[in-house]
Amino acid sequence: MTLDQAIQLTQQTFPRVYFACHSRHAARRSRDTGLSARDADILAHLDVDRPMAPSLLARHLGRARSTVSEAIKRLEALGYVTHDRSGVRLTATGIRTVRTTSVFEHIRLEKLLRHATPAELARIGRGLDTLSAICRRAAEAP
Repeated sequence: MTLDQAIQLTQQTFPRVYFACHSRHAARRSRDTGLSARDADILAHLDVDRPMAPSLLARHLGRARSTVSEAIKRLEALGYVTHDRSGVRLTATGIRTVRTTSVFEHIRLEKLLRHATPAELARIGRGLDTLSAICRRAAEAP
Protein backbone atom coordinates (compact mmCIF):
# COMPACT_ATOMS: atom_id res chain seq x y z
CA MET A 1 0.00 0.00 0.00
CA THR A 2 1.34 3.43 -0.88
CA LEU A 3 1.29 6.43 1.42
CA ASP A 4 -1.44 8.07 -0.69
CA GLN A 5 -3.55 4.90 -0.50
CA ALA A 6 -3.10 4.75 3.29
CA ILE A 7 -4.16 8.39 3.59
CA GLN A 8 -7.24 7.82 1.46
CA LEU A 9 -8.19 4.66 3.37
CA THR A 10 -7.80 6.40 6.73
CA GLN A 11 -9.82 9.41 5.60
CA GLN A 12 -12.60 7.15 4.36
CA THR A 13 -12.75 4.65 7.20
CA PHE A 14 -12.34 6.72 10.36
CA PRO A 15 -15.41 8.89 9.71
CA ARG A 16 -17.46 5.70 9.25
CA VAL A 17 -16.26 4.34 12.58
CA TYR A 18 -16.84 7.70 14.26
CA PHE A 19 -20.36 7.98 12.87
CA ALA A 20 -21.22 4.44 13.99
CA CYS A 21 -19.78 4.70 17.50
CA HIS A 22 -19.46 8.29 18.64
CA SER A 23 -21.06 9.38 21.84
CA ARG A 24 -23.82 11.91 21.50
CA HIS A 25 -23.80 12.83 25.19
CA ALA A 26 -20.12 13.09 26.20
CA ALA A 27 -20.58 16.35 28.10
CA ARG A 28 -23.34 14.89 30.29
CA ARG A 29 -21.34 11.77 31.01
CA SER A 30 -18.32 13.86 31.97
CA ARG A 31 -20.46 15.71 34.50
CA ASP A 32 -21.76 12.41 35.85
CA THR A 33 -18.20 11.33 36.66
CA GLY A 34 -17.32 14.68 38.19
CA LEU A 35 -14.69 15.26 35.53
CA SER A 36 -14.37 18.36 33.41
CA ALA A 37 -14.16 18.06 29.65
CA ARG A 38 -10.44 18.86 30.02
CA ASP A 39 -9.98 15.97 32.47
CA ALA A 40 -11.82 13.54 30.21
CA ASP A 41 -9.70 14.71 27.27
CA ILE A 42 -6.51 14.08 29.21
CA LEU A 43 -7.63 10.58 30.23
CA ALA A 44 -8.47 9.74 26.61
CA HIS A 45 -4.84 10.40 25.67
CA LEU A 46 -3.33 8.10 28.28
CA ASP A 47 -2.59 4.40 28.38
CA VAL A 48 -2.24 1.85 31.17
CA ASP A 49 1.00 0.34 29.86
CA ARG A 50 2.79 3.20 28.11
CA PRO A 51 3.58 6.22 30.27
CA MET A 52 3.27 9.66 28.70
CA ALA A 53 5.38 12.63 29.72
CA PRO A 54 3.22 15.50 30.98
CA SER A 55 5.16 17.93 28.77
CA LEU A 56 4.35 15.86 25.68
CA LEU A 57 0.70 15.67 26.70
CA ALA A 58 0.57 19.44 27.21
CA ARG A 59 2.17 20.08 23.83
CA HIS A 60 -0.19 17.69 22.07
CA LEU A 61 -3.28 19.18 23.74
CA GLY A 62 -2.08 22.73 23.11
CA ARG A 63 -2.32 23.55 26.81
CA ALA A 64 0.12 25.09 29.24
CA ARG A 65 2.31 22.60 31.10
CA SER A 66 1.15 24.07 34.39
CA THR A 67 -2.50 23.50 33.45
CA VAL A 68 -1.85 19.88 32.53
CA SER A 69 0.28 19.31 35.65
CA GLU A 70 -2.52 20.67 37.82
CA ALA A 71 -5.04 18.39 36.11
CA ILE A 72 -2.75 15.37 36.48
CA LYS A 73 -2.42 16.03 40.23
CA ARG A 74 -6.20 16.18 40.52
CA LEU A 75 -6.69 13.01 38.45
CA GLU A 76 -4.07 11.21 40.53
CA ALA A 77 -5.80 12.27 43.76
CA LEU A 78 -9.06 10.89 42.36
CA GLY A 79 -7.37 7.56 41.50
CA TYR A 80 -7.66 7.85 37.70
CA VAL A 81 -3.92 8.02 36.95
CA THR A 82 -0.54 7.27 38.42
CA HIS A 83 2.39 9.60 37.87
CA ASP A 84 6.05 8.83 38.36
CA ARG A 85 9.37 9.63 36.68
CA SER A 86 8.47 7.56 33.61
CA GLY A 87 5.27 9.55 33.01
CA VAL A 88 1.54 9.36 33.53
CA ARG A 89 -0.50 6.14 33.18
CA LEU A 90 -4.15 5.22 33.54
CA THR A 91 -5.23 3.14 36.53
CA ALA A 92 -8.00 0.52 36.39
CA THR A 93 -10.39 3.24 37.60
CA GLY A 94 -9.12 5.50 34.84
CA ILE A 95 -9.80 2.84 32.22
CA ARG A 96 -13.38 2.42 33.45
CA THR A 97 -13.83 6.18 33.36
CA VAL A 98 -12.52 6.42 29.80
CA ARG A 99 -15.23 3.94 28.83
CA THR A 100 -17.89 6.35 30.08
CA THR A 101 -16.32 9.56 28.76
CA SER A 102 -14.80 8.41 25.47
CA VAL A 103 -15.86 9.94 22.19
CA PHE A 104 -16.58 6.31 21.20
CA GLU A 105 -19.53 5.14 23.25
CA HIS A 106 -18.70 1.79 24.82
CA ILE A 107 -22.11 0.23 24.18
CA ARG A 108 -22.17 1.30 20.53
CA LEU A 109 -18.64 0.07 19.96
CA GLU A 110 -19.37 -3.25 21.65
CA LYS A 111 -22.52 -3.72 19.56
CA LEU A 112 -20.57 -2.99 16.39
CA LEU A 113 -17.61 -5.23 17.22
CA ARG A 114 -19.87 -8.18 18.05
CA HIS A 115 -20.21 -8.52 14.27
CA ALA A 116 -16.47 -9.17 13.91
CA THR A 117 -14.92 -12.60 13.90
CA PRO A 118 -12.08 -13.33 16.34
CA ALA A 119 -9.59 -13.02 13.47
CA GLU A 120 -11.08 -9.65 12.49
CA LEU A 121 -10.91 -8.45 16.10
CA ALA A 122 -7.23 -9.39 16.19
CA ARG A 123 -6.55 -7.49 12.94
CA ILE A 124 -8.46 -4.47 14.22
CA GLY A 125 -6.44 -4.51 17.43
CA ARG A 126 -3.12 -4.80 15.62
CA GLY A 127 -4.03 -2.09 13.13
CA LEU A 128 -5.23 0.39 15.73
CA ASP A 129 -2.28 -0.37 17.99
CA THR A 130 0.10 0.22 15.07
CA LEU A 131 -1.60 3.50 14.14
CA SER A 132 -1.53 4.59 17.78
CA ALA A 133 2.19 3.79 18.05
CA ILE A 134 2.88 5.85 14.93
CA CYS A 135 0.88 8.75 16.39
CA ARG A 136 2.90 8.57 19.58
CA ARG A 137 6.23 8.48 17.69
CA ALA A 138 5.17 11.46 15.59
CA ALA A 139 4.12 13.39 18.71
CA GLU A 140 7.45 12.66 20.39
CA ALA A 141 9.49 13.69 17.34
CA PRO A 142 11.29 17.01 17.69
